[in-house]
Amino acid sequence: MRLAYFSPLNPQRSGVSDYSEELLLALATGAEIELFVDGFQPANKQITEAFRIYDYRKHPEILQRLADFDAVVCQMGNSHRYHRGIYEVASTNRAIIVFHDFALQNFFLERTRELQDPNVYLNELEGNESEKIVAEEALAKGSAPPQYQNPLGFPMNSRLAAQAEGIIVHSEWSRSRLAAVAPGVPISKINLHVGLPELKPRTPVVTDGESVSIASFGFITASKGLEIAIRALAALKPHYSFHYYLVGETNPYFDVTKLTRLYGISDRVSVTGYVTLDEFKRRIAKTDIAINLRDQTVGETSASLCRLMAAGVPTIVSNIGWFSEIPGDCVIKIEPQTHADLLICAYLKELIENRKLREAIGANARNLILAKHQVKQAAAAYLDFITYVISRRSNQAFIQSLAKDIATLSTSKPDELLITGIRAALSDLLTT
Repeated sequence: MRLAYFSPLNPQRSGVSDYSEELLLALATGAEIELFVDGFQPANKQITEAFRIYDYRKHPEILQRLADFDAVVCQMGNSHRYHRGIYEVASTNRAIIVFHDFALQNFFLERTRELQDPNVYLNELEGNESEKIVAEEALAKGSAPPQYQNPLGFPMNSRLAAQAEGIIVHSEWSRSRLAAVAPGVPISKINLHVGLPELKPRTPVVTDGESVSIASFGFITASKGLEIAIRALAALKPHYSFHYYLVGETNPYFDVTKLTRLYGISDRVSVTGYVTLDEFKRRIAKTDIAINLRDQTVGETSASLCRLMAAGVPTIVSNIGWFSEIPGDCVIKIEPQTHADLLICAYLKELIENRKLREAIGANARNLILAKHQVKQAAAAYLDFITYVISRRSNQAFIQSLAKDIATLSTSKPDELLITGIRAALSDLLTT
């Protein structure tokens, strides 16, 4: 197969960049792949030496060649900064779209502000006219619409999902929801992949003398339960020797350093800022206990958590979205907003004191990654699904033609919505 592949890549600071760079070399064992980038030069030498790379922002005419490929693969996330061009390609071409997030509220709000066009947001907003009026008034004032605070109520993904030739997600949570959004579009759940690090013996954690390394990884935002974690650690500070590392890019809208001062724990907390993937992995290898919480989900999966699990690091997570699908013996789950402070404090205390528990959870986590999240497994699943999507095309052409004929019988001027509904119904019948 010849594949046109659209994705952020390093030096773009996106988890999807790391995801693609780990996937591409494995995927290339079963397909001929050409990479399309949006106005930048990839920095990874392995990638630049292994693949032909085209800058479609600089040379937009190159997109006319997409018909020459067997399939187009677009990696779609919730950041307009890194997925602007990918969205534009995916919304105007039949592509296999990988939804790294279910809800795209942030993407469309950023796009609206960059293009200075409120209709970009309003056209994606499903709901009655009063909803759009409220959103339009907020946008006119330069504010975020109230719907922005309810991303799962207004996921803004239906048009893009319906346009897709196929959809790939990383969780059953997202698969079931997108199946309802885009009936008739084939969807495959392919587990988020990570490389398996070589494990080194961990230094035993003790409570009298040696410091415990506790860490959270990834972009630092208010929605990741960091204030809860800091409060819990502040309560444990008089009793245990530990240091808490926040490894990831800082956020100008969330002052985590101010929080550490507020709770009197600044001397026990270090914020690294953005680090390379190699440094990210080195810091994981030095971590004894990890905290990876969420106040809410937009359908994301956490590569940070998968890397922690691959390294055998016991991790406390929120029982929400994709995280709830992880077996209970591989992570420690707490319910968001339900006695979270007391629970995380109790679990941290137990993990610090109970070495056997840490080792058992870490071993179970690594075995899960070994069994279901290896890169070669993800690449094989990609190739199988793409082959399946290609094989459906002759049937889909027939279904589209038949749908138009049936729609014409019911009205002299059938609209695209009616045709899409009939096509989905016919597709279900032929695949049952």
